[in-house]
Amino acid sequence: EYLEKALSMQLKEFGTEEHVDVGETYARMGWTCNRMSKYDLAMEYCMKSLKIRLKVLDEGHVDVGDSYHKIGSVYDNKAEYDKALEYYNKSLDIRINKLGKDHTDVAGSYNNIACVYRAQNKYDEALEYYNKSLDIKINKLGKDHTNVANTYYNIGLLYYNQSKYKEALECFNKSYNIWKDKFGDDHQYTKLAVNNIQICKD
Repeated sequence: EYLEKALSMQLKEFGTEEHVDVGETYARMGWTCNRMSKYDLAMEYCMKSLKIRLKVLDEGHVDVGDSYHKIGSVYDNKAEYDKALEYYNKSLDIRINKLGKDHTDVAGSYNNIACVYRAQNKYDEALEYYNKSLDIKINKLGKDHTNVANTYYNIGLLYYNQSKYKEALECFNKSYNIWKDKFGDDHQYTKLAVNNIQICKD
């Protein structure tokens, strides 16, 4: 609702859609719809944002990379995995070029690409990208950061899918220790890790 109000004000003020702020608002609207599982509408807004950004910004601008990332996420949620990989990789290329290969946004791209490979049962590729993401996060955020725990958890799921329960248990324990320390015993993430630890032990 408030993004629509902002968009209306921006269009009135600028007199055109071809403005960087309008592109940002469309991007936020797309991301919001994506989180609400309104994928067709999300794609519409994300594509509008991309079109504007390609017109008013450099093709390799980080905001263009952001649009590619959001579009990839929508395709990911729609289980259109080849399209998701296409756009995630476009975003990754821009992020590496503009932000450097050890930036946390690059780690985010690696993580999302890994999740797509896991969904496709391409476990070797998924593990490779999860580990790339993990290395950057540990280096930039520290070994006890919650985002590091998230990646350990994802790797645990990957091993569990392969019936490698010992390796999965190790990763779930790592994520549990971080989440318990940061969030406490009653947090949903901590409880999730406990549940998966028990499943692996059973």
